[in-house]
Amino acid sequence: MIRIIRLTAENLETYAYPCMSHPTERIENPSFFRFQCLPTLRKWINQRIFGFAAVFMDRSIGSVFYAPLAGSSLPLKCDAADVQVLICSYIDQAFRRADVGRRLIDAVLEDCASRSGLLVMSSCLKSYMYYKPFLRMGFKLVLDGEFWKIGYRPIRKAEVKVEMAHPRLHWKDLKPFTWITENFCPLLVYMTGRQKQVIQKISGQESEVIPLEKAVERDRDVTPGFYLYGEKTQDILSENKFKKMIKKALRKKSAGNA
Repeated sequence: MIRIIRLTAENLETYAYPCMSHPTERIENPSFFRFQCLPTLRKWINQRIFGFAAVFMDRSIGSVFYAPLAGSSLPLKCDAADVQVLICSYIDQAFRRADVGRRLIDAVLEDCASRSGLLVMSSCLKSYMYYKPFLRMGFKLVLDGEFWKIGYRPIRKAEVKVEMAHPRLHWKDLKPFTWITENFCPLLVYMTGRQKQVIQKISGQESEVIPLEKAVERDRDVTPGFYLYGEKTQDILSENKFKKMIKKALRKKSAGNA
């Protein structure tokens, strides 16, 4: 039987972020998750972010997080200041036809019953918060960008107006090695921590991590990821592939300066 439970500081380690077991990033380096990610999550949960998990046979098969508008990882403006924003959702592939996603969303909607409505930061990528399942659950697109698809599910207010805030960062200001990331996600915290060590060892240079809410470009949507000399790269989980990419870029840069 599938249960929906509220995530708390006490059960985060057991039930939050089932996506981290595909691939087994948490298992590969459990101490990093426990000592680097969990303290922040425990501090934030039920203060600046809120969440639920779907549990089957005491194993998390899905989770969802939401936050007030000010806590969104995208700089959104809305004419209803009390709207909440769905910022992260994941369902184990084996359970995606078991109505788990709808049950998690229903839990969030019940939690937000006194609010105007619920926004969702969905995207055009089928592998990351894909927008079409949210449309089937009653969300309507209120902001249709190239990457981000912001949906709205009414609760107490039928319609809202939503827009992106003004840009805060230009690509010319990026350092050679830059991550634009969502700080609430421990998988990204884990990846960037490992990859920053690789860059320091290979190049001797420091890299930086920029929260997504500070990285809105003027002319197009910004997606999370790693930017190498101002250009977005493919997401690389393999550390060996990441090392090869950095070494190749450094050789190319060195040849260009010769």
